[in-house]
Amino acid sequence: MNHFSFILERLSSRAKNALITSQKLSEDLHHDHIGSEHLLFGIIEEISSFASEILLKNKITPEMVRDEIVRMKLSLYPWMEKRYPLVELQMKRHDCLRWMERNGYPRPPKSACTFCPYNSNDRWDDLRRNDWVAWDEAV
Repeated sequence: MNHFSFILERLSSRAKNALITSQKLSEDLHHDHIGSEHLLFGIIEEISSFASEILLKNKITPEMVRDEIVRMKLSLYPWMEKRYPLVELQMKRHDCLRWMERNGYPRPPKSACTFCPYNSNDRWDDLRRNDWVAWDEAV
């Protein structure tokens, strides 16, 4: 028996479910690894767990975690590093809106451009199925 099998045998069923959910998300997003972001998603999806309860009480939902994983993709090219300065500054949308208001900028709509190249496959699929006008505009 290898070391990994020994560790898996000792995990609770909820921990195993969280790992399986993490792996499935990574595969669904065509990622070549299971990172801490995938594990966080697996943990929060395990609704009956203590960790999930804490995250949900702090208004962190599975949808929010998944959206961030999809939004903040690593570069596919080794010579390109993607940066997310507002995330690095730990600014949330409401922080940005307050800054814009203090500095006299109009309130922007929440970003949801139908033609955005950063839309996920799920978003494209949703447009194609549920919003034919937006789908026609995008393609």
